[in-house]
Amino acid sequence: MVEEPSYKPASGAQITKEQREMVEPEENWRLRYHQRPITDLKFNADGDLLFTSCKGETPVVWRVSAGEKIGAYKGHTGAVFSLDIDKDSRRLITGSADQKGILWDVETGKIVIAYDNLVTTKSVAFSRDGRSVVMGTDAIMNHPPRIWIYDTRTGDLVKKHTTETVPTSVNFTLEEDVIYADTTGSVNIVEGRTFSLSHTKKIHQSKIVSLTPSFCHTYFVTGSNDFKSKVFSEGPNREISVIREFLSDSPINTARVSPDNSMVACGGGTDARDVTTTGGKGNFNIEMFDCATSRLVGYYSMHFGTVNAVDIHPSGRTLASGAEDGIVNLINLDDSSFLNAPFTSMDIASE
Repeated sequence: MVEEPSYKPASGAQITKEQREMVEPEENWRLRYHQRPITDLKFNADGDLLFTSCKGETPVVWRVSAGEKIGAYKGHTGAVFSLDIDKDSRRLITGSADQKGILWDVETGKIVIAYDNLVTTKSVAFSRDGRSVVMGTDAIMNHPPRIWIYDTRTGDLVKKHTTETVPTSVNFTLEEDVIYADTTGSVNIVEGRTFSLSHTKKIHQSKIVSLTPSFCHTYFVTGSNDFKSKVFSEGPNREISVIREFLSDSPINTARVSPDNSMVACGGGTDARDVTTTGGKGNFNIEMFDCATSRLVGYYSMHFGTVNAVDIHPSGRTLASGAEDGIVNLINLDDSSFLNAPFTSMDIASE
């Protein structure tokens, strides 16, 4: 009998001194700047900044404490689909429909390096040391689907790997292997040294939309069109082991594990025009699941369109979400706002 992989959701975990001192929102904010659907958002490691992108050309950065826009990154000429921030909050990487991945200086907003990937760049991520970025590109315009790795110091292309399936979300494992999800519902691991496909496993019955590491980078959580989110780990021989499964009543576009591994936040939903064809409900909620039991324990309902991105603050006490309605929400995770969060509106003139 195979022993179940150990997964230890915290029970009554103690808040560390570092978490107590992190900058958090003074109250719940509804952030309005983007005029098109939100595609991605992420807190930085310190939790004082939130980066957001949409199907427009300009990612922006917000001050978390006050819910105010403090900067924009201008240089793309197409929709920005993905972004990531390095651990020191010095560099931002973005991927766009303009066929480029751009490395930015976070403080000045200037372009450091522009990487040409030939086709639409759908997913980007930093390595843990920030010295490399991985990008996933579509199979279009007679180009096969590929994974690209670049050096962030020199801008050089380190490796280019043609994949058998179309990558939807890419990242690095704890061992600095490349891991990516695809349109077939599989998770794939590319060995970092040889850059050969070392392991693949189909864990969903439909397209995996998101693949996100846990804060400890030991686990990953997926969101899929099959209405499920799954937590899995990479074993010593690069085998993929599913540990937890969470079931929604609609496609899941995005999922994030809390810092103490106690909860998973999932967002997604089905547009009204697609309800009859997909079987899902027009559910635009952010659902909160208990990792120990895999049960839905509650939800937030604040968007008017499909939820495309969620992230949890490093303190574990704040949630950010973005949706097709172009709105970004910052929510303090407490009992009083659990089912229907009140908000302070922040209407910022777009550029």
